[in-house]
Amino acid sequence: MGIFFCLILINIFLLVLFLFENPILDTIQSYIINFSDKKKTLQRVYLNSDTKTIVIVPDNCKCLASTDLDTRDNVYSVCFCGTDTKIQKASFAGCKNLKTIELPSKLKEIPDFSFAFCKKLDSITVPSTVSKIGARAFLHCKNIKKIRINGNIGIESFANCTKLSKVYIGENITSIKEGAFRECKRIKHINIPHSVTSIEKNAFRNCVSLSKISTPFFMRVISSNTFENCKNLKSVETHAVNVSIEKFAFRNCSSLTTIKVFDKNVKLVIDEEAFSGLGKGQVEIITVKNEHLSKEELQKVLNKDDLSRFPWLEIKEGK
Repeated sequence: MGIFFCLILINIFLLVLFLFENPILDTIQSYIINFSDKKKTLQRVYLNSDTKTIVIVPDNCKCLASTDLDTRDNVYSVCFCGTDTKIQKASFAGCKNLKTIELPSKLKEIPDFSFAFCKKLDSITVPSTVSKIGARAFLHCKNIKKIRINGNIGIESFANCTKLSKVYIGENITSIKEGAFRECKRIKHINIPHSVTSIEKNAFRNCVSLSKISTPFFMRVISSNTFENCKNLKSVETHAVNVSIEKFAFRNCSSLTTIKVFDKNVKLVIDEEAFSGLGKGQVEIITVKNEHLSKEELQKVLNKDDLSRFPWLEIKEGK
């Protein structure tokens, strides 16, 4: 039944190509990855380097390994017929012509480097069952434009996805790892849910189109270099009780003018180099109690002038 379903998918795909991409129809080949009946072990697929190839993974495949394709250059599309097939680390890394992939609907994890350097990949739906996206899983996927994420985001998972502009983060995510969206230069806004407790350093570094950010209730640290070089970032909102802004967190954020704090009992700790590279008297801080720290006053306290008027604020010396 699974093979029959796969054949139907192939025919539908070829029909689409016939209607819309007729010139390349004669260069398409399809491969069904077969398994022995007893062990269900993968028979390696050998690809003709002169063709565009559709890889169909049948429903009796329980795990797809990085060694299962002998060459990656001509893999054009991948479809999984099974709902619970696992993929191993770097399974499709370097498939430079891969454009679309239909992931198993019950997939639980996208491992490290799974789609790294798939530079033409422009369509992928991450199933809601995925609870973890591994390190550099989509590194240098420069053609992805939007992504919906429901699992924790690993180190540099989407780094250098330079066309990525729309990111939807689910409510059950708790962490965004180091460099997760570094160099994603088209992201203008991202909604970080209140379930997130940790955003690590460099997470949004060089996101030059990012204009506004709101940090969650339980995220107490804005880590080093998190928003460095976000040159269009104008305002930051934080909802946590205790907030620490670490060294170079907003370095060279040349448009930043306002930090709004929404908890009336806030305790704010700022590293003296948190705003390095900004013009003097550029940033002001406003709290929900209307305790207004003007641009000039913030500059004074960063220079270790009198802090007695602002008991909720502490300046930490850089190391």
